[in-house]
Amino acid sequence: MFLEKLEIQGFKSFANKNVLYFPKGADSDKKGVAAIVGPNGSGKSNIADAIRWTLGEQSMKTLRAKNNEDVIFSGSSKKGRLGIAEVSLYLNNEDKQIPIDYSELIISRRLYRNGENEYLINNNKTKLSDIQILLAKANFGQKTYSVIGQGMVEEFLKTTPSEKKNFFDEATGVKQYQIKRERSLNKLITSQENLNQAQMLLKEIEPRLKSLTKQVNKLKQKKEIKKELQEKQDIYYQTRWHQLNNEFQKYNQKYLNLDKKKGNLVEKINKLNQDLNKMEYDNSASQEIVLKNQDLKKGQEQREAVVKKLATIDAEIEVNLDSKGKFNLSWLYSKESELKKQIKQTEQEISALNSNIKEKKDKLKNAEEEKEEIDKSIDKLNNDLLTLTEPQEQTPATKQIKQKVEHINEKLKKLKQEHDQQKRNTLIQTIEKTIKQISQLVTNKNQSSFSHIAEKQETIKKNLREWQNKKEEILKITNKLTVEKDSLSQQLQWQKDNLEKQTQEQENINEKIKKNQGGKEQEQTLKQKNKVEKELNKIDEDIKKLKNEIEKIHQEKEEKNQKLFSFQRQIQGVQQEINNINNELNQVKTSATKYETLLQELESEIREELGKVKEIKEKKPQQSINVDEVKKRIDKIKNQLDLIGGIDPEVENEYETTKQKYDFLQSQTTDLSKGIKNLNDIIKNLDNTIKKKFEKEFKIISQKFEEYFKSLFGGGYAKIIKIPQQQLDAEEEESSNTEESYIKKLTKYNSTGLAGIDIQATPPGKKITSLSMLSRGEKALTSIALICAIIKANPAPFVVLDEVDATLDEANSKKFAQILEEISHKTQFIIITHDRSSMHKANILYGTTMSENGITKLLSLKMEEAEKVTK
Repeated sequence: MFLEKLEIQGFKSFANKNVLYFPKGADSDKKGVAAIVGPNGSGKSNIADAIRWTLGEQSMKTLRAKNNEDVIFSGSSKKGRLGIAEVSLYLNNEDKQIPIDYSELIISRRLYRNGENEYLINNNKTKLSDIQILLAKANFGQKTYSVIGQGMVEEFLKTTPSEKKNFFDEATGVKQYQIKRERSLNKLITSQENLNQAQMLLKEIEPRLKSLTKQVNKLKQKKEIKKELQEKQDIYYQTRWHQLNNEFQKYNQKYLNLDKKKGNLVEKINKLNQDLNKMEYDNSASQEIVLKNQDLKKGQEQREAVVKKLATIDAEIEVNLDSKGKFNLSWLYSKESELKKQIKQTEQEISALNSNIKEKKDKLKNAEEEKEEIDKSIDKLNNDLLTLTEPQEQTPATKQIKQKVEHINEKLKKLKQEHDQQKRNTLIQTIEKTIKQISQLVTNKNQSSFSHIAEKQETIKKNLREWQNKKEEILKITNKLTVEKDSLSQQLQWQKDNLEKQTQEQENINEKIKKNQGGKEQEQTLKQKNKVEKELNKIDEDIKKLKNEIEKIHQEKEEKNQKLFSFQRQIQGVQQEINNINNELNQVKTSATKYETLLQELESEIREELGKVKEIKEKKPQQSINVDEVKKRIDKIKNQLDLIGGIDPEVENEYETTKQKYDFLQSQTTDLSKGIKNLNDIIKNLDNTIKKKFEKEFKIISQKFEEYFKSLFGGGYAKIIKIPQQQLDAEEEESSNTEESYIKKLTKYNSTGLAGIDIQATPPGKKITSLSMLSRGEKALTSIALICAIIKANPAPFVVLDEVDATLDEANSKKFAQILEEISHKTQFIIITHDRSSMHKANILYGTTMSENGITKLLSLKMEEAEKVTK
């Protein structure tokens, strides 16, 4: 770290803004030496004062002023006075000697004529103490060897041992820890004083608090009991009201649902009746059958005539063939006629079988549909049973009921799938037995919640048996129709096989007839026969068509009849449901009226006890309770309140105020005690750190002081002497009969264990017993040797020397300049001098002059550039 730039404006004779740059030397290892020269009274020392002032100097005597305003330019005959003085130090912190996140540190100070004073770090306002901590970490400050003014070299040797000791505190780098220790010690003193006050107040409050506590305990007990009573009453009435209201609303809703269901069923039965009436008054099918039968009768009469005609032709053919001796051909014709009749009959039987099978299938389909309707009704009854017996609260009894209901559902599923009548009867008996068990459990339960279940179950059981009986009848019909259909299907297959044989036989006979045919007369007769047969076939087709139409009409009529029966069964089932709902509506209405009455009675009780019916009704209970047990507890609490009686409530207010104050003080004493312990630990650690660092640096400074003294004087003897603290305090400790308090000892105790520092210096060839016996030059050399030793051991970022070589002769000035050049590797020097030897060691020169208007002006010269010019 080193000083890069100094800006001065409005400080003493520097009315205008002046900037001094301090570059490093040509050798990169050197921090550089800057020399400030000029005639007396030109403002050279004002630069040193400006640096000291910026670093926080408060002594006006040290700053060569009487008051604060004296450091602000006071004006001249040609320039008026200024209202502000400002100085800024620009420090290069790239080496992070000060542990902050800035590579450049700007320390500024401003003073206004109104007395306002400002300190800034990097243009941000801060406190002087913060600046002092930062400077202490970098081993320099306003009171150290960093700025050594005129006469301070000689005056240092005249200071007391304790003043010299303060100088060494900063020289050894322990000042930052001493500042922290002083802050911690001040906090410790303040904390101890606060702790003493708090403990004294606690002793005063404690007796009164005990008295109030006894009085309040009774009042507290009463309030707690009242609070419990309020809570118990609230939860009791909330729970009871909502229980009754839930039951009331449940029955009301149930009544509405049942009434709505009844309305839907009434609407359904009305529609079924309308459809049934339409079917009953529809006689068009019967009239059509009569007409078709008349047409069928006419067709059959025509067929009989044609059949007779065909028989006559066959007889003629047979007679004709017999007369000609063709008996074999006659037999073939006769056989062909017989086969035609058989084939015709077989075809008619196949047609009849197909009609019968279709009829059986249609009836079977209707039976299956009816079975599905019955199954739906059974499922609905099962769901009603499950809904009815679903437990509202999970008690052992309700759990048992739920298990038995699940058991019933399992049996009902099996019953639905079972076709064996014996097994079905066993399942029905098991279901009935389980339903009785559920009824018994319900009877043992709370009648207000489950009294309707048993009656409803009986109704469901009755309906369930009725539908099961209907299902059994349908199953019988289904089984019968299935057997009949299968039998007809077998007959149909036999007739188809028979028809195939007859057809094959007919084809064989026709083939033989073709081989034995002969004669025109025979051919003419056969043609006539064929014509008659075609006529017969056409009549048969017309008859068949009429029969199919009649069969279709009969089938449609049968389907209508089946629908009619279905409608009648549906109407019967719906009417049964309506009757059941009417019974249930009466039961639900009775229960709803009962709970409505209980609600009215409970609200009257709430109004009398709490006076807040609305709030109780609006708030739902947050937990489940046993209302009987809570009611017993409420009665017991009321008896306790009667026994306690009344107590003045003002006692509680006084107790709360006193208790809060006592608790606050108690908390404060605890926190203060912890804080004091922590501060003691911090001070102890700082004392150890200060002592170790001081001893280490003091040893190095003593060694270097002796070396520089001998170098400057060419021999002699010099030594730094420690003065232990107990040596100075011995008399005071002996005269004291009482021990000092711990904090007072800490205040008086010095972390280094020293009361002061003294200097012994004896030039070669002399016998000196006191520093006052040294000449002015010897004093200056001794002080310079000490300063150089300190810089060598614990270098500051920069050191300002204000005419410290003024009393040295030419030879000693050269020695001083040589030492200065040597230690400029570690410390940057800014020297105010008249000495040529010192100027020669500088790498930049600043000259000061005083203008006529009383303002200092600066001139600068870089020595490297000057040397180039001279060459």
